[in-house]
Amino acid sequence: IIIIIIIMTRRRILRSVAVVCLWLLVTAEPCRSDVVDLTMSNYDDLTSEKTVFINFCASWSLHCKKLAPIWEELAELWKDSNIGLIATVNCATKSTRPLCNAFHIRGFPTIKYGHPRDLKEYSGGRTLDDLQEFAKSSLVPTCTPQNSHLCDAESKKWIEEYMSLSKDELEALLVTEQRKMASAEAAFQHKMKELQEEYDWIERERDDAIKEIRDGKLGVMSTVYAAKLKLESRNEEKKSGGGGGDEL
Repeated sequence: IIIIIIIMTRRRILRSVAVVCLWLLVTAEPCRSDVVDLTMSNYDDLTSEKTVFINFCASWSLHCKKLAPIWEELAELWKDSNIGLIATVNCATKSTRPLCNAFHIRGFPTIKYGHPRDLKEYSGGRTLDDLQEFAKSSLVPTCTPQNSHLCDAESKKWIEEYMSLSKDELEALLVTEQRKMASAEAAFQHKMKELQEEYDWIERERDDAIKEIRDGKLGVMSTVYAAKLKLESRNEEKKSGGGGGDEL
């Protein structure tokens, strides 16, 4: 009878828990975020004419999870800005990985800022106060065709030159420069592969040399040395006790 009562009580508790959980799911408001999620498809549109502050992260990273609520607060402070954009790129997804590769993201989180096509790496503190102070001084209008008065003489010259080109001509130049970047990245990866192969070879050479030494005289030497130390200690004990010494 006691067992039956326990089972029935547990069932009532489980039903109650299920009802509460269902109520929470139905009544809870969805999470709202002011952080803009950037992808390859929306990057140009959402960053156009903006100075950006981007958190390149990975959803599985503990460091990214720690930074996330702070980044949310920062985004809320800047949600009405016409100049600064607080955004996130989740590099853990296939759709955003090319974007992360384009900006040479190697660790998470990596924070970058500036013109959307010329990002610089942020290396300051990661408290809300640190980030907000930096954003206030850095998320300002930059040199663009619309803000040519902010450009230096050389940049103005380039803007005038490129503005005179047709869309197709400018696109061809962009493709050429992007291919140069891809070539530089490929050369880097090739060199890294060569270095890794060289490192692996050096490591194997070291391991083989160590194994040869250990399998040779070193083992016997170590055994004899340990025996001598033990014998020396025993002789010292006997001398202090008045006895004679031993020999190996």
